[in-house]
Amino acid sequence: MAPEMFDPLALSYGKEVDIWALGSMAYEIATGLPPNAAQGISGDRLGNYLKDHTPRLEGGDYTPGLRSFVAYCLEKLPRLRPTIDQIQRHTYIQNTQSNYPTSTLSHLVRAFRLWENHGGSRKSLFMLGGAQGSLQDSTSQDDNEWKFSTTSAFD
Repeated sequence: MAPEMFDPLALSYGKEVDIWALGSMAYEIATGLPPNAAQGISGDRLGNYLKDHTPRLEGGDYTPGLRSFVAYCLEKLPRLRPTIDQIQRHTYIQNTQSNYPTSTLSHLVRAFRLWENHGGSRKSLFMLGGAQGSLQDSTSQDDNEWKFSTTSAFD
C-alpha cells in the first residue's frame, strides 16, 4: 500500500496510489517479494516504517533502468509521484522497440501455433486438459494411477 493509505487523515484514494501500486508490482516481479516483505514488518507497523524507508531495488542483477523506474513510481510524497503520461515517457518504458523488438515474440507465437496445429499438446500434471482445466469430472481418472505407499504391499 502507498504510504498515504496508512494515514487516517488522508484526503482520498487517488491516481497517485495506482502509480505506487505499479512500482510495487514492478518491484515484486523483479525480486519475487512485495516491497518490504523481507523486513518482516507487520501490517499495523508498515505505515510508520514506510515514512522512513521507501522501497528501492538494491543488490541483485537489476538494470539501472529498472531501478530508476521502480524508484520513479515509489516516490514517498504523492504530489511528487509521476502521472501515467510521465511514466510512459520514462526511458525504461519509452522507445523500447529497438532493444526489445516484438518480432521475436511474434515468431515464437507463430511457431507455437504451428506446433499446436500439427498435434502438439500442452499437458499439465495438475489439470486434465492442460492449464485451462477440463470440463470432464476429474474423478474419472484411475484412482490407482498414483501410489505413494512405502509398505511391502506396494512393492
